Amino acid sequence: MRNNHRWKQLVLPVLLGCLAATPLTYVPAPAPAAIAASATAQQFMNFGLIAYTQKNYDAALKAMAKALELDPTDAENFCTRGTVYYELGKLSEAIDDYTKAIQLKPDFQEPYAFRGLAYNDISHFSEAISDLNRAIELNPSDSYSYCNRGVAYRYLGMYENALADFTRANEIAEDYKNYEQRAATYTQMKQYDAALTDFASAIALAPQKFSIYLNRGKLYMAQQDYSSAIEDFSKAAELAKTKEESASAHCERGFASLAQSDNEAAVADFTSVLKEFSYMEAYNGRGRAYRALGELDRSLADFQAAVKINPNSAAYSKDYAEALYDAQRYEEAYRYATKANDIQAGIADELLDNILAKL
Repeated sequence: MRNNHRWKQLVLPVLLGCLAATPLTYVPAPAPAAIAASATAQQFMNFGLIAYTQKNYDAALKAMAKALELDPTDAENFCTRGTVYYELGKLSEAIDDYTKAIQLKPDFQEPYAFRGLAYNDISHFSEAISDLNRAIELNPSDSYSYCNRGVAYRYLGMYENALADFTRANEIAEDYKNYEQRAATYTQMKQYDAALTDFASAIALAPQKFSIYLNRGKLYMAQQDYSSAIEDFSKAAELAKTKEESASAHCERGFASLAQSDNEAAVADFTSVLKEFSYMEAYNGRGRAYRALGELDRSLADFQAAVKINPNSAAYSKDYAEALYDAQRYEEAYRYATKANDIQAGIADELLDNILAKL
């Protein structure tokens, strides 16, 4: 759940602001030990920021550690290092640094806001709300904290609170993320018309954002509007910037094609995903498409792979049992159908009756 949008629009400017406050110029990244012994804590911190912008992360963190060794009472510097840890995906270390900053300076707003963001990312939503409450108390104009608190409320099922926060965030500073997050909330509430209105507003503000099209496509899937879903997933695939994003878009489009019985297209999308990642959803989806195409051996192999990855899915066990039944492997089919029922009572009752008639 990493919120790179917040990083680029709020956290990174904070870091660069810190750098501008006490400017230093270094030629590319010598080791911290090579910096003059007389360098101050802030000079080490600035060196760390320069090294960070050069993507020399090891040197950046070593310099920041030296800065905090020289002055362990600087709350701002702990917060700054925390933001670097956050961007590097080291959320535990980031939270520790934000906590230290708060201990040193209890009325310092930024570490509450950033720690709340990090707590959201590790699904500690109650802790996130507590921190974001304090961040908003200290700075009622922080639209990002309202948005992030809305995310926490949504994950806790507190939808009205979430809607109020996204609306308030937009009143402070209109942003595509506020519309997108509110749309996601409306989707979960099955208020699809309101969700579509917000997705349209998000696209008007940020027409090249992958996530908006992916999430609107999921809404169309919920409405069983598979053609519109395919259009949005195709746009998301076009806009994807990482292999993970591309795989997500192709996997979702595969399921939309499957729903339209376009099994060849579904196989192509799921195969594209599985060239990069062993996603259980893609194995199961391709297995379903192969079964519909009558390619039973390939279907069985994919269902088996999905069940191996997630043996606790009733749906995957049932799908595998159905393919085994088609292959007249009735004893194995019985075993997996029984397993499906053990996981989710009744899901495979009719299939079990059919299998027992063959045994």
